[in-house]
Amino acid sequence: MPLISPAALLVDEVARFGSIRRAAERLNASASAVNRQILNLEAELGAPLFERMPRGVRLTAAGEVVVDDVRRWRRELERATGRIRELKGLQRGHVAIGVMECFVAGVLPRTIGALQRRHPGVTVEVFIGGTEQILERLAAQTIDVALCFNPPTRPHVTAMLKLSARPGLVASCDHPVAQKKSIRLSDCARYSFVMPDRSLGLRRVADDALRRAGIEPLAVVATNSTSLIKALISEGGHLAILSYMDVLAEVEAGRLSFVSIEDIRLPAEELLLCVAPNHTLSSQAGLMIEILRQELRALPPIA
Repeated sequence: MPLISPAALLVDEVARFGSIRRAAERLNASASAVNRQILNLEAELGAPLFERMPRGVRLTAAGEVVVDDVRRWRRELERATGRIRELKGLQRGHVAIGVMECFVAGVLPRTIGALQRRHPGVTVEVFIGGTEQILERLAAQTIDVALCFNPPTRPHVTAMLKLSARPGLVASCDHPVAQKKSIRLSDCARYSFVMPDRSLGLRRVADDALRRAGIEPLAVVATNSTSLIKALISEGGHLAILSYMDVLAEVEAGRLSFVSIEDIRLPAEELLLCVAPNHTLSSQAGLMIEILRQELRALPPIA
């Protein structure tokens, strides 16, 4: 017996395609049969689920409630099925993690490699995004583990590890600044900077640091892409104020230099490895957390 009714699954498919006809084609059914089941469900619920339009359909407020619940049920069913298969030895599990862009090299590949060496059949899903996006997915339980900076205090977050990372000055290895262990920010007025854009919390820290140092860079490029910031540092000769964690892989590989700022003490960013408190983790997710803990604790001091 199906745990989710066929009519509920039809509603989800129609919502995804925005069209009864296209959903019917995807399901290898007739449009009239799909529409009839939806009409029966609407009659049973006593509310329309879709607004019929000339070129498709659009969810009503009631439809959005139903679809949200159906998708949540589907996720829970997939997890339950996966755990049952794991118990029967038919598969070796699945882990979903959300991380910020700066971890796509170094820490995360090493973690995934170590996990799959111990469990060769495990599948790993990685979401790359900002802190808000990652925490939204953690709350919705579409990911098992989150690794992000400066999370706001939330009841649906349980910290597994906290680290502090103080920002500094990042330069290419052939930049004059790179030859120093530390530098006064006020001595960098003649250099150009690339900055996080205003959607990232580090922008406020960088703006405040430059203001306190009394300097206006010759040129400023702003972006929300950490990868682009690092490319502009490497190829364009810019400087940037970033966390050590943002450039960890590049510093380890000798491609970029991280220099402490000595005249202005910047506020430390908090790095948090966390899970949702009401989410049952698989053994593979628990192992990923342990490997991440080891990787992060092995890093050089970053506060």
